[in-house]
Amino acid sequence: LSSGFVAKISASDGEVRWAKSIHDNGGHASAYRPKFNGDGDIAIGGSRCETEWEECSAYLQLLNGETGDVIWDKDLGKRMTRAAGLAVYENHYYVSGGLTGELVVDDLVLTPISGMDAVVVVLDGSGTAQWAIMVESVDADAESWGEISEVKVVDGGVYVLCYADGDYREVRTTRSNETVVFEGLYA
Repeated sequence: LSSGFVAKISASDGEVRWAKSIHDNGGHASAYRPKFNGDGDIAIGGSRCETEWEECSAYLQLLNGETGDVIWDKDLGKRMTRAAGLAVYENHYYVSGGLTGELVVDDLVLTPISGMDAVVVVLDGSGTAQWAIMVESVDADAESWGEISEVKVVDGGVYVLCYADGDYREVRTTRSNETVVFEGLYA
């Protein structure tokens, strides 16, 4: 079984200040791309599961930067494959990955069209889901898949880097429910 962990180590003397396991019940866990908020707390995301035979759930944790204590822990469900990318902007957390089936997080309901659509879920500072971005296939081919591997927020703009196998050409947000067709390759 594998376990992800996060540690704070002093840059000046190499002393370990704290170390925390991501998943302490004997299951599997991974952690990706730590990001810091304006308060010095650390956000980490990844995937975790109870056993090696069970589907894993994506998660996002916010840890106190001084102590490593968990401030909040958000399970993003078994339908979101992993928290592949993470950005922090104005006390909001942008978590990206792929979505394999209907996902319900707080009041947010996401339903992919293909086998796995690319997604970004936006959480507020308390870990509550606010809205989402989905990059969708134009057909319901179960073999098609996409994942947003990176998300950046700069000057109020959300930039996503998506890779996909299939006919992906539409992007939609749950905030406006407007679909925009990509320009260029498939235009």
